[in-house]
Amino acid sequence: MSWQESTVAELMRTQVWAHTELDVWDDDHLSPKQRLEASLQSLAAARKASDARAAAAAGIAIAEARLLAQGPGAEFRAAAAEAQAQLAVWAGKSPDAALASGTVSSSTAQMATPQEYTKSKRKLLHLEARAALARNRPSEALQAAGEMLQLAESDARLKAAARQVEAAAHRRAEGTSAAIQAAEEAVSCAREAGDTGLEAVSLLCLAEAFLAAAKTQIVPPRQASVPAIAAMEGAPEDNEQAKKAERAAKSALELCKNVDKAASRARAAALDILVRTLVVRGQFAEAVRVAEEEVKALKELRLRRAEAGALASFVEAHVENQDPTGSLPSVLDALGRLQGFGGVGAASQVRVALTAALLFTQIGTDPASENPGRILDSAAKYAQQALQVARKQGHFAAEIDVLGFLSSLHKTMALDPPRSTVRQSVFEVLLRGATESVERRSLVPLSVAVRELEESGMEVYPLLVENDLSLALAPLFGPSETWFSASDLPKALKPIVPATEHKAAASKHESAAGPMVMRETNKMPMYSRVRVGGIQYGPRFRQIEAFRPPEEVVTKSALSQYTDQNRRPALVSLLRPSSEADEWEVKELEWSPCYVDAALHSTFAFGG
Repeated sequence: MSWQESTVAELMRTQVWAHTELDVWDDDHLSPKQRLEASLQSLAAARKASDARAAAAAGIAIAEARLLAQGPGAEFRAAAAEAQAQLAVWAGKSPDAALASGTVSSSTAQMATPQEYTKSKRKLLHLEARAALARNRPSEALQAAGEMLQLAESDARLKAAARQVEAAAHRRAEGTSAAIQAAEEAVSCAREAGDTGLEAVSLLCLAEAFLAAAKTQIVPPRQASVPAIAAMEGAPEDNEQAKKAERAAKSALELCKNVDKAASRARAAALDILVRTLVVRGQFAEAVRVAEEEVKALKELRLRRAEAGALASFVEAHVENQDPTGSLPSVLDALGRLQGFGGVGAASQVRVALTAALLFTQIGTDPASENPGRILDSAAKYAQQALQVARKQGHFAAEIDVLGFLSSLHKTMALDPPRSTVRQSVFEVLLRGATESVERRSLVPLSVAVRELEESGMEVYPLLVENDLSLALAPLFGPSETWFSASDLPKALKPIVPATEHKAAASKHESAAGPMVMRETNKMPMYSRVRVGGIQYGPRFRQIEAFRPPEEVVTKSALSQYTDQNRRPALVSLLRPSSEADEWEVKELEWSPCYVDAALHSTFAFGG
């Protein structure tokens, strides 16, 4: 699904519930990046003290931190394997593993008890399940849940945790009936164990399962017509599922209120689901009221993390209740408040900043919009803000989501794709796979490359736009005869196959008919040559998108041959403010120094 087709609610839940639904009870105030650094220090201290217990705990913490900060790719898999080896040594189940690099041997006095081993093993399996869901592999998550159930035996707490994983996995696989059954069993096990916190999280899983089963698509008031309003009741069974989701979310929220301050993330998640269920049922005003009351209550309790999450839910309720222009003031006000929350409000700040970017995009792409270019620049500004916060905190999933949105937005604005090491690594993996496929005349290497990216939690599209993918797959669509069928390409690449084939056909036509008069200039090498010459233009000054004639006609001697002014090579340049420019640079100065200077940069195109 492209960003144009995504709903506001889908984009807003970044890194709060949709990506960490099995982790809402962990209320660590450290960012993923900080957690990774702290865990590495703990492991170093455990090794120095030859403490196998502490080393096993640190290994699991490192694996979890890498999952959050670096995704479910190679770094996480290596950390999880090392944690498993250290756990085996601590439990005395694999004496030979003590010889592995970095593991701490366990004396008989330090040996893990069966209960300690089961608890630690359950944490590792839980991490494996979360990684599988991050890769969108629900079958692998179900396998991890099965192993958790085998460990649980008669332990109701472990059974509840395993059933939560099953509920999430079945829902991802669109098995709503199985998801509801697993979530109900999780609630039952949590109540049997007498664990209020575990019951609250199980109720959250149940609410999500009922919500997934409620197929009714409610139209917000700003879009509703008389027939649409009449159809809001939907099928009776769908309406009943939405009511059940609301009851489960309300019960979870009440339990979180009665536990303690450690439940702030779970409380925010419960409110998030409750607001969504009210929206699905068409109760938009009630969703706003509930969220507003929760924001006030949490502010009085000084539960900053939960208050930040409640602000994000309040924004979602407002956005669904009004048109983009009407909801924008509330969104920007909430974003201003969240900027003062520090790290505890980072995830919510990403959500709300991304929502502001989406609203500006909706307004700017409206055919009736006045000054759409300036409005879309504001969209890029808030998306960049979300990206900066996600990177600073080390929220991998949030960075991936924002990059996908920003790449599509830049394409719409005719800007270069956002600079990102993530995008660059995706491009390099695809290019390597395409090159190896040409050498071997087999699409297997390319399929392996796409699978490697999926295993790392990175979707090819929309992280890379069509132009990126055309360059990455250029070896496949060269001037030689095509030796494969486009239908055999990996599924993730098929959306861009028509554009890639068109460019390849255009390239073959050009080689047969002679060079074209106009040729696009890559502005980055152009500015790089200027920088070598001693003029260092920053990103705000690099505003040109230039076109130049072929190299063979740009020399002075060649230009002198064009005596007819009507036949001289033309050069056209497009100027656009940088997405990194501050708001005042775009709104207050019609002809800023950056504009004026960049207008002269077109002449650099003749320097190649």
